[in-house]
Amino acid sequence: MCVGEDKLYVFGGCILNGRLNDFYELNLKSFEWRKLPTNDKISPRGGPSIACNGKKLIVSTGFSGIENNDIFLFDI
Repeated sequence: MCVGEDKLYVFGGCILNGRLNDFYELNLKSFEWRKLPTNDKISPRGGPSIACNGKKLIVSTGFSGIENNDIFLFDI
């Protein structure tokens, strides 16, 4: 989870039968969720590290059955 100026971002996660590479944005003023595009090259994972500055979001590491050692940049 990462909080930008008036948005909160969530990436990945674990479900009962596996992991996700979903990317969502929550508008903190309207409390509306929006699903953002992701990339099939990013393996579904739980516990990724994410950081943002309101314009860019970095997703790195996490666990997808193996420990990931990668990094991805989203232009938000």
